[in-house]
Amino acid sequence: MRYITKYIYHSPYSEPYRKKKVDEMKIAFVTEDGENISQHFGRAPFFMIVEQENNTMKSSTLVRKGGCSHNPDETAHQGGQHAGHDHADQPSRHASMVGQLQGCTTLISGGMGMSAYTSLLAAGINAYITRVEKISEALDLFNNGKLDNNLELLH
Repeated sequence: MRYITKYIYHSPYSEPYRKKKVDEMKIAFVTEDGENISQHFGRAPFFMIVEQENNTMKSSTLVRKGGCSHNPDETAHQGGQHAGHDHADQPSRHASMVGQLQGCTTLISGGMGMSAYTSLLAAGINAYITRVEKISEALDLFNNGKLDNNLELLH
C-alpha cells in the first residue's frame, strides 16, 4: 500500500511537543449504486472515493464517472467475452476516467479490460480486481491486507 504521509505539529504549549505521523490514503471503488462494487470498470457510472487517515474512513464521495459509455441493455462480460465493444481503441477514454482519480493510490473493481488496467498502473494507481461485492467489506479486507486480487478476471 502506498500512503501519503504528513506530519501534524502540536502546539509548543501542549504536552508533549512532538510531531505525529498521519497516513492518508484515497481509495476509489467502481460502483453503480455507491454500495456495491461493479463488475466492470468501463460500464459503471460512478466512483466511490474513500479518504482514510490511519486506516479510518474520513469521508466518502460518490463521483459521476466520465469516459466509456455503453448501452445499459448490453449484457455484461460473461466468461471473459466482450459484449459488443472493443477496448483496444479506447486509450483516451480510459485516460479520461483515470484522470478523475487524482490523489487516489488504489482502485478496486470487480473486473476490467487489460487496457484500463495498464492505464491505471501507468498513472501510479494500484488496481485490485476482487470478487467481493460490498464496498464496506472490501474496504475492511483491504485495510487488513486480506483483499483478494484476481488478475485472471482481466480481459
